[in-house]
Amino acid sequence: MSDDRWLEIDSGIAAAVSHFASAVGIYRLPGLHDDSMTGYIQRMAFMHAMQSGYTSLETSLIRIMETRGEDTPSGRRWCEDLIHRAGRPTNTRPPILPESLLPKIDRAREFRHAAAHAYDNFDPDDAEPAVRAAEKIAAELTSAIAAFRTATDP
Repeated sequence: MSDDRWLEIDSGIAAAVSHFASAVGIYRLPGLHDDSMTGYIQRMAFMHAMQSGYTSLETSLIRIMETRGEDTPSGRRWCEDLIHRAGRPTNTRPPILPESLLPKIDRAREFRHAAAHAYDNFDPDDAEPAVRAAEKIAAELTSAIAAFRTATDP
């Protein structure tokens, strides 16, 4: 898979890492619980960064599968199926993601869904597990994708 399509994949992975790392940083800043415009902006920035991180990751996984000629999941649960498929080998490739990252990425996916539907009742205390997942994803995603690329395109 030595082709220019890796430019977009690498860019998407870098964006995912940046968004997840920024979400963690925003979450850890003081003021997240404040009932002020600053607190509101911080909560919205955090939720948006988490959503953007996951969406960038999801788009990159789709691009990886498409460059390999693989059909991407479809149907009602395609988002969940995409992560699970990326963690399994197929007849033509090893897993894209290591098993250790799958529950973290699933947690981020679940948070994206919750954040997209809970702007009016978001409780920052409930987000701590997703923040820990984002931290792990930001730390390990780049090397995981690099290992996949090396294994499939030495």
